[in-house]
Amino acid sequence: MSNDDQRSSSGEGHYYKQEPHTTQNSGPGSQGEKLPGQPLKQRNIWRAVAMVMSIIAVVFAATTLLAYNHIINPPAARLTSIATQAPQQTATVSAPTSASTSSSMSTVQPSSPSNYSALQPGPGCDKNGGTWTPQGLGDITCGTAVSPSSANTRGYLFLQLPNNKAFSSNNKIGVIGNPGTPNGFLQCIGLDEQDANTGFLAEYCGDGHWFIYSISSDGTIVQTLAKDLTSTRTTVDIALTLQGTTLSFSMDNEMHEVNSITPIQPTKVAITYFANSGYAGSITTNNFSYTVLSS
Repeated sequence: MSNDDQRSSSGEGHYYKQEPHTTQNSGPGSQGEKLPGQPLKQRNIWRAVAMVMSIIAVVFAATTLLAYNHIINPPAARLTSIATQAPQQTATVSAPTSASTSSSMSTVQPSSPSNYSALQPGPGCDKNGGTWTPQGLGDITCGTAVSPSSANTRGYLFLQLPNNKAFSSNNKIGVIGNPGTPNGFLQCIGLDEQDANTGFLAEYCGDGHWFIYSISSDGTIVQTLAKDLTSTRTTVDIALTLQGTTLSFSMDNEMHEVNSITPIQPTKVAITYFANSGYAGSITTNNFSYTVLSS
């Protein structure tokens, strides 16, 4: 072999021997090669991204569900509370309206007669505001002890209700008294109601006689409507009742009626006193009452 052929063979052998060497000595990433660990890292990154997206999706779904349940579709307990409160709010609003209506109605209605009582009837004795005017009477002592000023003449103790209220055409008046027969002289107590022209008088006397009269506007007896004799009593609770066309007179639990009377609209109400002698002494009355009755 010639020297040229040996050099040529030697050069080719050197060339082929250096290819593996060149490959062995090439550094990481040389000639655009991929790193050995790079595919694993990319997979981890995408896996982390997928996990984060899953968590975000779960959180979003949970938030949407909670918002739907609490805002669009509130719990039953909350709906029950709202339903329970609704009638209370309606009642609270309507109450003042009703009160206002009642108040406005009361201001246009005329004042009606009202019940009244006086433990001790008489001027300066009544503590409940009634006005008492004596007619034909002597001394009046709170209690109330009254002496007629003249024998065989009735005395009247007239009442005007407080605030000048009118009397009802249907009413009951009553009083407790102690008429007797001191020293053999007769005493009587009675109740009187009058209008401008006429009226009625019911009377109980200490000897047990009782009378119901129709009277004139000045108290003069016009007619005896009923009379009789009952038991004598140390004290007696008498009452005169006017209701429609019926007049009733009671003495304690004993009652007598007169029917078909002509109704009156009383303008005067009085307690009456009678004695057949100036020596009969005083008559005590107390616990006067006036009661309005339905028609």
